[in-house]
Amino acid sequence: MKWSFFYILFLIIVGCENTEEPIIATKNVTLGSLGIVGNIKDVEVETASGIVLMGGGKDVDKAIQWMLDKSGGGDVKIIRATGTNAYNRYVYNLAEVNSVETFLIDSRDLANNDEINKKILEAEAIFIAGGNQADYTKFWSNTALEETLQYLIEEKKIPIGGTSAGCAILGQYIFDAIQGTVYSDEAMNDPYIKYVSLQENKIMQLPSLKGVITDTHYDNPDRIGRHLIFLARIKKDFNTNAKGIGIQEETAVCIEADGTAKVFGKGNAFFIQPFEHSLIPEILERGQPLTWGKEKSAIKSVVIREIEGEYLDLNNWDNYQSSLVQSISIIDGKLEVKNE
Repeated sequence: MKWSFFYILFLIIVGCENTEEPIIATKNVTLGSLGIVGNIKDVEVETASGIVLMGGGKDVDKAIQWMLDKSGGGDVKIIRATGTNAYNRYVYNLAEVNSVETFLIDSRDLANNDEINKKILEAEAIFIAGGNQADYTKFWSNTALEETLQYLIEEKKIPIGGTSAGCAILGQYIFDAIQGTVYSDEAMNDPYIKYVSLQENKIMQLPSLKGVITDTHYDNPDRIGRHLIFLARIKKDFNTNAKGIGIQEETAVCIEADGTAKVFGKGNAFFIQPFEHSLIPEILERGQPLTWGKEKSAIKSVVIREIEGEYLDLNNWDNYQSSLVQSISIIDGKLEVKNE
């Protein structure tokens, strides 16, 4: 039996759950969309709040599935400023959801576009892909997309997650990488080097991450030093006693609505905060190496892994179960880490 050209075209436009490849560039796909898999008709289902902080590298299936469970099987929207629709099929195959669609939002015009924001409002889960957080902060801050995401978080109460740069923009404070990346040795030797560019999040506010700055790719031993510089600078520049969550690659922190954080994946997550006796570094000056904790360790780091019973309560960081706690100082720009 021969199918007519118009019938085949009809199938491509309306789509179906058995489509082998994402639907791309049809007239039924919204401006900014890189394609959709699944049912193009919106559904309304019950959702539950939750946050996924993923450290980059290979995605953690269990963490994505955890998020999809909270989506109630609804519509998942992937948002990014660069890249492809590769997440569509991967996410769609992990659990039963109505659809997965990727939006490439690489300008402030697109972030303010009514049609795009209307489609994103249909989401029962949001996942922010990796890339460059400088793009996200330039294109998405103080736009209609911010209002859309805040509505989804506060009113619709959907789960939201991100990996690498997508994770970096979930805390209240962001290392924005506007000047490029920064390495620990240069930051510890000059906390005010131009590459340490920080800002308060104007893309979204997640209550569980109030006062928090995230960092990723923590397999790299270079990361923790710069993360401590971020905390020191936030204290001085924003007058906030900030805390940090650092996540290794192929690892994810999953945060329940009540603030309970657990870890999935191969590596560790580091929950770092200054001790009460050392909220202010002894030396934090432009052009001088940082000293923080000269007489007594300055920073507490609780290491959480995918081990039965391990967790940390983000509402009370002293409430945790962990098999590894570290004390950290920086003396004349040199990192000192001790296992307790």
